[in-house]
Amino acid sequence: MRPSAAFFIASLVSLLRTHAAPGDLDPTFGSGGKALFSMNGIGGMASLVLQSDGKIIAAGGARLVRFLPDGTLDPDFNSGGIISLSYQHVGPGWADLAVLADGKILACANRTLRRWHPDGSPDTSFNETGVIALPGQAFDLTLDDTRRILVGMHSGLARYTSNGSLDLSFGQSGIALYRPPNYRSVTSVASFPGGGSLVMEDENGGWGWGVITKLNSAGVEDSGFPLIQVLVGMGRMEIEGQRAIYYSNGIGISLIDFQGNLESVLSGPDILSGVNGFTKQRDGKFIMVGSSLNPITGRSDVSIRRVLPDGARDTSFANDGVRNVVTGSFQSGANRAVVQRDGKIVVAAISDTNVLVLRLLGDDPDITVEYPLGTSLAAVPVPTIDFGPVVAGQSQTRSVYLSNRGPADLEGLKVVRGAAGTPSEFTIASEIPATLATGESVPLTLVLTPSSPGKKTATFEIQSNDPDESPFTLSLTGRQATATDLWRQTHFGSMDETGIAADQSDPDADGIANLVEFALGSHPKESTPNTGTLVRNGSTLEFTYWRSKAALGEIAFVREFSQSLAEGWSQVGGMVETIVEETTELQRVRVTTPAGTAGRRFVRLRVTRR
Repeated sequence: MRPSAAFFIASLVSLLRTHAAPGDLDPTFGSGGKALFSMNGIGGMASLVLQSDGKIIAAGGARLVRFLPDGTLDPDFNSGGIISLSYQHVGPGWADLAVLADGKILACANRTLRRWHPDGSPDTSFNETGVIALPGQAFDLTLDDTRRILVGMHSGLARYTSNGSLDLSFGQSGIALYRPPNYRSVTSVASFPGGGSLVMEDENGGWGWGVITKLNSAGVEDSGFPLIQVLVGMGRMEIEGQRAIYYSNGIGISLIDFQGNLESVLSGPDILSGVNGFTKQRDGKFIMVGSSLNPITGRSDVSIRRVLPDGARDTSFANDGVRNVVTGSFQSGANRAVVQRDGKIVVAAISDTNVLVLRLLGDDPDITVEYPLGTSLAAVPVPTIDFGPVVAGQSQTRSVYLSNRGPADLEGLKVVRGAAGTPSEFTIASEIPATLATGESVPLTLVLTPSSPGKKTATFEIQSNDPDESPFTLSLTGRQATATDLWRQTHFGSMDETGIAADQSDPDADGIANLVEFALGSHPKESTPNTGTLVRNGSTLEFTYWRSKAALGEIAFVREFSQSLAEGWSQVGGMVETIVEETTELQRVRVTTPAGTAGRRFVRLRVTRR
């Protein structure tokens, strides 16, 4: 029997779907694009934040979890990747998370505000315990432009200083919009430059009709700001330039300026009620997350949709603009979404009593960077190119290759030096074409010429005029070669501290490690005789040894004495050091010290890196 045309079409569709496309689950993350952890038997909302190094922090129920960029638990975070709290500390769940500039983690959990060190240990410099009791149930968390902490709660908007104390200059003793006995819940707050903020508040703690209010930096309401009514959901406001973006259930995504003028509303069949969170891509497209009813199972699934800047469905994303993820749970729904620098989309969702973190593919990047040629660098976390040690006055080069893998030519291609760069020491030796044709690759030669000792760092951003193309950031590091580096190069042909060239290696088996050979100016591959002598001269002891002049800036020479080896070693007083002989490369040093009264004394020379 001949196969039908339908069979061929179905087979073709199947083959086409094997190619990863925007909106597909990322197979390199977790298990098939999913990472799951239990909320420890407690329900609630899920929160999510990204670190600059690509690690993902998610929270839900009674747990805060950190994942590595591949979706596995971070073993360096609280010894296993998970922080667990009791129900009394969490209650309905986590309101929001933030990563501070120093890597510390800030979170609102139920009626508490908490801060941890980057390793997951409590930050006791924050209110002495790492925990602050809030006056109300928390809904939102943000930082203003001076790093003060704003917490939206059932009982108003509180502001705390960076050390965890309530800012009494704000509102009424630290709390604005405090209206007893009928409180209004602050469900979302967005801080704009200058210290003011826009606040979304309602009567029902996150649902129902509410208003947007404008506050100045002192927490006083702006009476001239127009009344803006919203149907409040769990979506948060975001600041973009001189306007705010927010989501109103049944109305859609809206944009207002800081004077309250409505710029636009994106409404239509693709923006439905029940959206719990949204975020905006660099190209102006919106990612909205929530839940959708599965007509087959009767259960709710996680739903992620993408719309164009004008609100129309983005048909290039998943299945006609919508990706529904079946979890098999009775009740599932997404709460937060963030977009990585490489365009991939990370989503935090609830799946019954579990938190489900998903990562979806974004649009394929146009710019790819290869180092070495043929090996593409991942954009997250920021890749680092190490120049290693470079001899003073000389240069070291590294070549990366820029390729345009997109469907159209890239114009306005340029490399911008980051603020952390050292302009006189890191340079670019090749010119970048203004236009990079699709499929074309060009080398980019980076140069380090150190002019002073120490570690060197810089960042470079590779940019184009493509609005949906995030800049590709490269981190560069290197250092001026030390005396030790040059000594290794002379004796081992390499500056790398590896193998027989390592500090504690002893290639000539004379019992003297390389570090000591370098300090004494001896040859690491030739057996070295004892270079130190100890003689008694009347009531003093004279300890004499040779040392390398080149090592003086890097090595500490510590002389230690002992009356009895059983008593241990100490640096006794009364030592006098004299240089008795000197060559171009070496110094002969004599150290004198009282002989003591015990009838014997032991001496040793200990060398350590400064």
